[in-house]
Order: sequence, then C-alpha cells, then structure tokens
Amino acid sequence: MSIADRCKNTATCQWKPERDVNSGPSTWSLHRIGVAPRFSVRAGREYVLRKSPGYSGSLALTQKPVPSVLLRTDRHNKHATDGLSKICSSRTRYSVCPHGWHRTRAMPELEPLEPERGVELYLKHRADDCADSTLNAHRLRLKHLLRWCDERDITNLNELTGRRLHEYRLWRKAEGDLNRVSVRTQMSTLRAFLDFCAQIDAVEMGLKETVDVPELDDGENARSVHIDNDHAEQILSKLAKYEYASLRHVLILLLWKTGVRTGTVRSINADDVDSDDGYIEVRHRPEYGTPLKNKSSGERFIAISEETGRILTDWIEEQHPGTEDEHGQTPLLATNYGRTSRSNIRKNSYWVTRPQFIGEDCQCEVEDHSYDEVHQCEDAVSPHALRRGSITHHLRSNVPRPVVSERANVSGDVLETHYDQTSLEEQMNLRRDHLDNI
Repeated sequence: MSIADRCKNTATCQWKPERDVNSGPSTWSLHRIGVAPRFSVRAGREYVLRKSPGYSGSLALTQKPVPSVLLRTDRHNKHATDGLSKICSSRTRYSVCPHGWHRTRAMPELEPLEPERGVELYLKHRADDCADSTLNAHRLRLKHLLRWCDERDITNLNELTGRRLHEYRLWRKAEGDLNRVSVRTQMSTLRAFLDFCAQIDAVEMGLKETVDVPELDDGENARSVHIDNDHAEQILSKLAKYEYASLRHVLILLLWKTGVRTGTVRSINADDVDSDDGYIEVRHRPEYGTPLKNKSSGERFIAISEETGRILTDWIEEQHPGTEDEHGQTPLLATNYGRTSRSNIRKNSYWVTRPQFIGEDCQCEVEDHSYDEVHQCEDAVSPHALRRGSITHHLRSNVPRPVVSERANVSGDVLETHYDQTSLEEQMNLRRDHLDNI
C-alpha cells in the first residue's frame, strides 16, 4: 500500500517504515529524536527541513512549536536518499498534506544584526501602533537583554538560540528578583521582539517559541491597591476647603470623578470643557503632544456634574495662569510654564493620598515626607490607584458595567480583572437589584 493510499481522506497521518522481504526498507518515515518512534504529521501545518549532522541520509524536521524530529531515509537505498536530498534542501520550508510534502517557499539566510540596532529597529516598528508609555516600557525591558548580551559578548542576534534565551530568562529572574507576573511581562516583550527579528531575518524563524512565558492563575495579574470612596471624599473635602479651584484640587477632582488615565487628564485643554452642558471632550491629538493610550478609539465625551463643572469654571476663569504649551494649546491643567508634566501629576497624587494629608498617622518607616520625597511613603499611592478606586466606586454605585467601560475607556475583560475591587457578595447584591422581579 502506498503512502498516498494509507493517508487518503485523513487529516493526520503517521508515516512508518515499510519493509519488502526481498529489498529491505525502501521508504522513509518520521521519528522524534530521542523520544517516540513515530510522529504525527498534521495536514495544513508548515514544517522546516534541515540537514542533520551525524545522520547519513537524514534531514532534521522542525515545526513550531513541536520539537525537532528526523525525516529519515534508508542509508542503504542510495536512490531514495539522493532523491530526498534533492527536494529537501537546507532552509527550505514545506507544508504537508495527507499525501506528501509540498515546498512552499525558500527561507532566506540570516543577516547579521547587532542587538542595539535590532532593538532600535523594533522600537521604530512599534512606534506607530503603541502609546508612548507602552513603547517606553518595551524599551526599558529590552535594555536588560542588551546588558545581558554585552556581558556575554553577543554582538550578533544570529547567535541567539533556545538554550541561550533560557539562560537569559533565568538570569533576568534572579538578577531582578522578579515574581511570576513580572517574568511574564518581561518574556512577553522578548517574544514580541524575537518575532520582529525573525521577520527581518535576524534570528531563526520560530525562535520566539522557545521563550517560556509563565501562565498565571486567575486574578494573579490583578493589582488591588486603590483608594476607597470615603478616603477620596475626605481628600476632596480638604482640598475644597483649603485649596479651592487650585491646580491640585482640579487634578484630583478629575481623576476621582471621571476615572480617566493620567495621559487623558493631562491631554485635556481648557476649551474642551463645557460646564454649561456638563461634559468634557477627550480628543486624541498626537500632533500636539497629547496622544491617548487607545488613540482615536479613546476619544469620547465625559459627563460631569454641575458641581464639578462649577469648580472647573472657577479654576479657568479665576486661577488658571493662562499659559500655553509649546504647541500653542491652552491646557486645562497648566502651570506657569505650560502643560503640567506626568511627574507633577504623580507627585500631587502621592501628596494628597499620604495619611497625614487628612490628619491620620502614617504606618510606613520613611521619615522624610516632603513633597519631593513623598513618593517613598508606602501609604501614598499613584494616580492609577485613584483611577482604580473611582471605577470600583462607580460599580458599587450600581452604574452598569458598559457605562463604566465606555467612560473609563477600558474593555470589559480588563475592567473585571484589573479594576473591579468589589467583593463576590457585593457583586451578588448588585445583580440582585436587577433580578427583583424575576
């Protein structure tokens, strides 16, 4: 029976040696190296055939993410061996159907590329589809890879192998004392980088599959630090009493009442606020240095209360410095030097969320709680904790999830995993409100 007959009308086939009592083995089969004597070949998948040193008349077969196997011909059958060698040249890609092999295209040879140049090309490639914060995060993560390559005199990305990448993973985890969540983040970026490098022939195709990205349990990647409603209202009450309609008051008010990201609140211009109709227009303006994380899909109108609108109007008309940024825009959150910086937003968040701001004792061991050093306080939190707390407060206030999702510009899955801090009992009670008549 021929191989084609044996594999007819099947999507998966196992090719085995066939013996003829007179001539001995005359066909070839697939063997997994050092493991099982048979290998399942699936229709429609792509495999890569390479010459395998140490095996006469054999070629190594690799398919992402399956380990290497051998496509073995009979050494004693010169005709079969030579014929296979002719069609299965080194670095040629083949696809398989139930009846045999079909060459799809030749794989180009690797081209030398220095690690620093590779990272530079990768970041330029991602610049069009990544927010600045995401791009910067990738840059910082890949700096560790460059440092590791430099310490080991790896000057060409062609030299990277699965074993070396495993060594890098172990080094990065130990050197950075990383937990599983951090390891996953670091290795995910590395895989994205290797995928790009394979596209430009700097590393072997499929090398990224050798990078082990740990799986996380449900909820393991979710952070729980947030500000609750009582704490937020105490902060806003003190700001309204002692710093009414100031830059700090307006900043914290917007972060809490709208639940927007730091980049979003910073992007708002004074003329984006319509206090009369009660809304703020959020726009993606990368040409003016104020892009949104989700770009044009992050554009929206955010409703504000009458009280919030009044405070914003008092800030704009009474205390706003009237300054413009370098693009001629009048930012809502302005200092005497132009648009407020991200670092200034973070500092203000740390300053008002430290317990001392509302007259409570701090539990941390940091002695210096000055404005420039308050970020070291373990009880002070970043603007993202205000965003997370705001979203949780909206959900606890029985605001429908789709409304919260659109207002905060976050998907439902991300909302549930990273922002919803309601307990299981609270979630049940919120559902109960919609089920009373059922």
